[in-house]
Amino acid sequence: MLSPGTHLLPHRGVTNARIVAHLPLIVPVDCALRAGGEVHVWREGRLVFFDDTYEHEAWNRSGETRVVLILDCWNPYLTEAERAATGELMAAIGDFDRECAQA
Repeated sequence: MLSPGTHLLPHRGVTNARIVAHLPLIVPVDCALRAGGEVHVWREGRLVFFDDTYEHEAWNRSGETRVVLILDCWNPYLTEAERAATGELMAAIGDFDRECAQA
């Protein structure tokens, strides 16, 4: 959900092991996504896929809430072994983060 008047400043994801999918559910006017230098205006029910390691930002300049379901998908170029290794690495990072938070 992106509240009215919100702007998610330009940022990048941490790994290209995934592709991000956006499924727009509620999209008021004047809401958009810029990814890889291209501006995309969402259309309800139409999926958008992008590699979030490219700089991207989103904004809602309307007076209504924008709702987009965000899904992380495996990069289709990863092998099964790379997916397994990445999954184990992400689990280990999660364990490390939880341990640090308890310390």
